Amino acid sequence: MLVAAVFVVAGINGCSSGVGAAGPGPGQLAPGTAQLTLDGGNTVKSEAVQCLPNEHLMLITIGEEPPIAVAMVSNTEDLAVKWVRFHDAGGFSGSYNDGLGGKANATLAGSTYQITGVAEGFGEQEAARPTTQAFAVEVAC
Repeated sequence: MLVAAVFVVAGINGCSSGVGAAGPGPGQLAPGTAQLTLDGGNTVKSEAVQCLPNEHLMLITIGEEPPIAVAMVSNTEDLAVKWVRFHDAGGFSGSYNDGLGGKANATLAGSTYQITGVAEGFGEQEAARPTTQAFAVEVAC
C-alpha cells in the first residue's frame, strides 16, 4: 500500500536588517518548529527540530528521542527526497525510500522546501497489516 505524502520543510529566513521585521512568510513556520498532519486529520506539533546540512544533503529530525519523523533531502542537482521515516507519528510507522517503490518530489519556494511523496507502513489499529497514510509535514530549520 502507498502513502501520499506532502512534506514541507521551511528553512530559516535570512537575518533581518531593521527593527520590526516581519514574521515567517506564507507557508512558513517559526524557526525550530514543525507540524505533522497524518491522513488529513490530527496535527502533531513539535518545537524539537534539528536540521543538519552535510555538503549537498540536509538531514531533518522532528521530535524528541525517539523522533517522530526523520528525512533526508539532496540538492545535488535538482532537489530530491532520499528517504523519509515515521516513528509512531500519530500511530503510523513507515517510510519512503528513493528507488524502492513509491515516489517523492521536492521543490523549493523561497526558504520553504515542499516535499510530496508516497510511503508504506503500519498503523496502530492493525499493526500486523500494511497500510497507507497520507501525511503533510512542515518544518522550519
